[in-house]
Amino acid sequence: MQASGMLYAAVQVSILLYAGIALLPLLGPPGATHQQRYEGYANNHFLFKVGNYLMGLPALFFFLFLGGIYAYFSNLDKNVRGILFTALLSGAVLIMIWPFGAIVSLVGVDIAAAGGDMITGGAFDSIVPYSLGLSTIPRTIFLVTLSVLFTHNKWLSLTGFVIAALSLTGNLILVSGTFLPFSLGSALLFHVWVFCCSFRIFRERFYTPAHGSIVTN
Repeated sequence: MQASGMLYAAVQVSILLYAGIALLPLLGPPGATHQQRYEGYANNHFLFKVGNYLMGLPALFFFLFLGGIYAYFSNLDKNVRGILFTALLSGAVLIMIWPFGAIVSLVGVDIAAAGGDMITGGAFDSIVPYSLGLSTIPRTIFLVTLSVLFTHNKWLSLTGFVIAALSLTGNLILVSGTFLPFSLGSALLFHVWVFCCSFRIFRERFYTPAHGSIVTN
């Protein structure tokens, strides 16, 4: 399970690249009209269904990664075990919000494929960035709590706090679309961080107090 985080990051980034290369161009250029996006969904509804289906697959590896984190901190002192529980809980929540939003947005694709109302079908397109923005809340908690636990790795801990701050800023996409770069950027950095975190755990194989952590026997 220790290597699952690396698999998660690789699969997630691959799917995002596929969506950016194969799907987004079908919706027209940036700033395309609602009609152009609507026609893109109507003419390629099966491809978009496949793409949104793929969005949920990385969660399989992330849940295994959470198990690896639990095993890694198996010797954690009971006085701070609540931090680990919070990290695992927030991780389980964050990994499902964006895929859930992608699945719900398929209603808009179905409306377009059936020749339904353009405004209604286009409105469902906003669910994906909104769900990404919502996922920044549990992502921030996940990063902060794990960064606190990784006191023996200052680089991993520091970068975790920085990405958490960017994630919290990305949450403002729920207010204004101008914060989309923060939301997307923090998500991409999060995938890299998870890869590095998983690599660290996989390399060590087990957790020992010798690393100057807050673990006790």
